[in-house]
Amino acid sequence: MRYFTGDESGLVKSIVFPLPVVEKKVKKQKSQTDKDEEKPKEGPKTQINVFGTVNKEEAVEKMAWATINDEKMLVIARKNGKIQFMSPEDGSIIRELIDENVCVGAKKEGTFIGLSVEDDLLFTASSNGQICWTDLNTDTKTTTVITSLGKDLTCARLHPQLGHILAVGGKERELTLYDMNVLSGKTDAITGIETSSTNNTTKYKKQKENEKGQIFQAKNVKNDYLDLRVPVWITDLQFVNAEATMIAVSTHYHQIRVYDIKAARRPVLDVEVGKTPIKRMSVGVTLDQVLYADTTNDFGAVELKHGKVVAQYKGQTGATTAFCSAIDNETKETVVVSVSLDRFLRVHETSSIHRKLLNKAYLKQRLTAVLVDESYEVEKPVDEEAKEEDDLWSSMSTTSSKRKNRS
Repeated sequence: MRYFTGDESGLVKSIVFPLPVVEKKVKKQKSQTDKDEEKPKEGPKTQINVFGTVNKEEAVEKMAWATINDEKMLVIARKNGKIQFMSPEDGSIIRELIDENVCVGAKKEGTFIGLSVEDDLLFTASSNGQICWTDLNTDTKTTTVITSLGKDLTCARLHPQLGHILAVGGKERELTLYDMNVLSGKTDAITGIETSSTNNTTKYKKQKENEKGQIFQAKNVKNDYLDLRVPVWITDLQFVNAEATMIAVSTHYHQIRVYDIKAARRPVLDVEVGKTPIKRMSVGVTLDQVLYADTTNDFGAVELKHGKVVAQYKGQTGATTAFCSAIDNETKETVVVSVSLDRFLRVHETSSIHRKLLNKAYLKQRLTAVLVDESYEVEKPVDEEAKEEDDLWSSMSTTSSKRKNRS
């Protein structure tokens, strides 16, 4: 596998960990001088390629994969509003767009909270509430805004299979689902999924302008034991089924909630994890669990059926900023890849209860994003001694072992 990271300095790095060398164990008698002169062998080194130059104004905020004209490339959203399509082989910029809704005004307000590419359509969302859906088959240099959903958004994500289903949330912004086809004006009627209010009489009422294309809007949980309203602050979200009816969200108040939009507007699961704000969330090894990371060094997995923490990934000395799960081509096992503010890229295994650290690399800058190229095959290292021994045996001529009969 090959790993790509983005950091606060604007650099994109490619990392390839070498495969372990399997040496043949051959017993040889060695003299004392040979033992004294023998030095430990250096294994193959980690390959690290750096793309770009140091520029903090172009800090990487989001990264995603895109396949355009059968060519796989990186999509990078930067702090100053640039969206670059980069070649993963040499780091060359193939195409560049500008999102004018990011880093605007004297205070340079607005950050990227969503980024993906599907069917030649570039999706971007900013914390200012501007939702863009841009056709990449045109020669446009800027993104196309299709609607504005208001300020204080912190996360926006399209469903990976149903690319027209959008989920958003934020500070005092409840989880809301939209139909992108309606928002963009492609269709007038909402298409897609059934919700708990599908048969409600509210659909016969006149729809408000700010509810255009709205499929579902969550309802806040009940008041606490003091009968006080529970504040809302969604920090991240993930779709956890193929039908886009189950959504898991994390909150600033260290809660993980699961919504079933077919069942109710309130969450069907609401648990507290840790004591600090949860900042990031990703789909885990299966859709039945999610990975989470808080503002400290707590990084683990929560099982969504009962809301229990089922795994902890150790080793971080700083907050984990980005992570994902991937399947290793060599072992065919699922691994968890993460980057953190301590400037390390880490790879953990998931097959044992210990969640051992398989590989790590120090990358010098504070890391903000990570992607995995699962299709990349690492060249197997060659054991030079074993190769020389094989060449020696192959160069020898074979002789017949049969004895000649003497008359």
